[in-house]
Parts: sequence; structure tokens; C-alpha cells
Amino acid sequence: MSFNQPSVAVTSRPLPLDQYIAQANTVFPSKGSCQWWLRSNRGRAIQAGALLMIRGRWHVVPEKMDACIEQAGTEAARRQMVPA
Repeated sequence: MSFNQPSVAVTSRPLPLDQYIAQANTVFPSKGSCQWWLRSNRGRAIQAGALLMIRGRWHVVPEKMDACIEQAGTEAARRQMVPA
């Protein structure tokens, strides 16, 4: 194993939660709506590796969180489908 090459692919650096929420490309219209989604889906985000606790503060891996939000939205949409 080479010390110059990571053994795991790294997608991006974790951002502090507030910094992630402040990004313009998030799907949530407000800080409060993002916080509500995280309260409702914290376990899902942690299992996806999207939400991390670093030095006692929540951090987000943006690509993983975006994928987690997309998956949750897709599942919610499927529950709304009316059988034909």
C-alpha cells in the first residue's frame, strides 16, 4: 500500500452544517426547513455517511447529503403514486 494514494476514494471535504445550509444550491428554502429535514432524517443521513460529528459539531459531506436528500425525495414521491 502506498502512503501517497488514499485507500478510499474521497469525494469532498466535510463542511460545517451551517456552511452547507448557507449554500445557494441546496433544495431547502430556509435554514429552518433544512434543520427540520435533518431532525426527521438524521439516522438516514448518518447511515449514508452524509452527516458526521466532528469535534462535537455536525458536518456534512455535500455530495453524500445531496444524494441522501434525493433518495428520500424519490421514496416520498413513490409513496404518493396511485396504483393504476
